[in-house]
Amino acid sequence: MPRHRTAIVCTSVALAASGTLIAGTAHAANDAAKTTDSYAYQCKIKAGGFVIDPAKVKVTMSAKLPGSVDAGSTIGKRKVHVTLRMPEVIRDNAVSVLRARKANGSARDAHVDVRIAKKTDQIPVKGLHAKKRRIPRKAGAVWNIHATGKVAAIKVPKNASGKAKVSVPKRLRVKANLFRRNGSKIKASMACKAPKDRAFDTIKITG
Repeated sequence: MPRHRTAIVCTSVALAASGTLIAGTAHAANDAAKTTDSYAYQCKIKAGGFVIDPAKVKVTMSAKLPGSVDAGSTIGKRKVHVTLRMPEVIRDNAVSVLRARKANGSARDAHVDVRIAKKTDQIPVKGLHAKKRRIPRKAGAVWNIHATGKVAAIKVPKNASGKAKVSVPKRLRVKANLFRRNGSKIKASMACKAPKDRAFDTIKITG
């Protein structure tokens, strides 16, 4: 079962990494609920010729997942929300050293793992993107980066039974841009590794 699950009361979902999941069958859609969980990713950042020592980045993911699906059915494409809470050392370097005012970014090769029986499939998360937003300048200020993407459809095998186990990406590779006040742009990258426990949710398979 998910660590944090609440019934759907609205159509918007708050992470990043932006996504509302809508099941591919009526049975699954009726059981859909929002799942939200956070993970401490270890991230290495490169920007403007600088390499920042690996730091922990809190990554929160939210999505609407069905509680159960029928064997042989398809769970339709769905959005996922992702929020990265950047540590102070990264915010300070971006503002004080690189003189950056705004940032945007994307992760083009992200995927979630779906394990059914003994087989694990990597399901792509397409279009995971964070819009250009201002970087907080005050020391100690919270810097959250919000991104949204869409998980590809998941086909449940006809002979499947038990549960489908969904896990967050093992790695996140982010390409970003930092923008200075004069409009100049600094290319940056962030390579993140998930903790050992990547469990996000389970979906019961019926039929």
